[in-house]
Amino acid sequence: MKQIIRNQLIRNYSNKIDFISNEVKHIFEVEKLTPEENLAAIPKKPIIPKNITKFQHSIIKPKDVLDLYTKFNLNDVLISILSKSKKLHGVENFQIVSKDGIIPNIYFPNSAIILKWIKAFNKKIYSLKPIPVENYINTTLKNAELEDLVKQSSFDKIFNIYRVIKSSRDLKYGNRVEENAITLNNLSMLVLNQSNEVIENYLEYLMELTYVQYFTLHGLKDFINQLSLNGDILNLNEFIIYLNGEIPQLFNHMSSESLDKISGFIENKEISRNALEILIKRGYLPSESSINNHLKHYINENDPVRLTTELTFLKPVFHKFSNELIVSILLKTITNIIEFDKFIQLLKSFNDPNLLNKYQLSLFKKLMLLKPTKLEIAQFVNISKSNKIEINQEIMEILNERFK
Repeated sequence: MKQIIRNQLIRNYSNKIDFISNEVKHIFEVEKLTPEENLAAIPKKPIIPKNITKFQHSIIKPKDVLDLYTKFNLNDVLISILSKSKKLHGVENFQIVSKDGIIPNIYFPNSAIILKWIKAFNKKIYSLKPIPVENYINTTLKNAELEDLVKQSSFDKIFNIYRVIKSSRDLKYGNRVEENAITLNNLSMLVLNQSNEVIENYLEYLMELTYVQYFTLHGLKDFINQLSLNGDILNLNEFIIYLNGEIPQLFNHMSSESLDKISGFIENKEISRNALEILIKRGYLPSESSINNHLKHYINENDPVRLTTELTFLKPVFHKFSNELIVSILLKTITNIIEFDKFIQLLKSFNDPNLLNKYQLSLFKKLMLLKPTKLEIAQFVNISKSNKIEINQEIMEILNERFK
């Protein structure tokens, strides 16, 4: 009986349900319009005058603005939002360096937007930690015969007798390897304990026969991490450049200490930049020697846009320390009084009056190139005096000539 009822329910609910559209069933004849009447009922597009004030404006993302030293404060907000133009710094023709090149100044319709924008912009200046010192473990092979051959740089004989490439290939691709097999991984660690001459011969041998491809990534990383700490290896620079071409992803796996060492001696600008970028993204502060080694590539570069574009990744570093080379490079990027003032603020942020004293002549010469007003010159002198800095004699002669 229950089964009969169930089947009956299924049959009842399986019937199709017909829907009748509202257009056919529920519209009165007098409410129906002809196609022409429907078209005529559509309102015409309003005519908008070309000179109407635009309310909506696109604003460049703070992360897309390229800059080396600017840090905005509340004073910048007030000047920008209270100015007639409502543009950054209150200057109509101020130019912004972006990823897409030079763009016009940014318009901010209200204070809420500029406050949010500046907050995001200032986040590009973030804290950097000291690079940790690594503790490396060198598992040296216990093989007197092999060690004698290594000391003689008899690498052809070593690779043939011990079938180093076969064992290394098997290890890399997960095949069975004998317990005491000699591979590139453990042989390289043995080489590290030898004289610089032996190490140089070994690197030359690896490059000549392109054997680095048979390292495991972990083994090569360990080898380079320890090798890079020895700055006296004559062909180390050449070997790192070679490695970067063969295994470009290797840098992402290396220790921060090794990356800093490499960026401190490498002569290739792109490799130096790559190492520094990885360090900074990890949140570590590169050493001064590493920064100087990279910046030396820009000593003869005078294009402010190119300098800003290529060095903007170092902005967090420029807010941590300064030196003569950094100052000389950054001064070349300054093109107006606003940028000059921001750079002075950066130097003052280090709370070291000696910095302003040390670079006052360079700063003053840069200021004069910007064709300053007498008030702007007076402000620079006032900054020096407020920091108890004695005005340089050459500056005094220029001032006496200018204000006589």
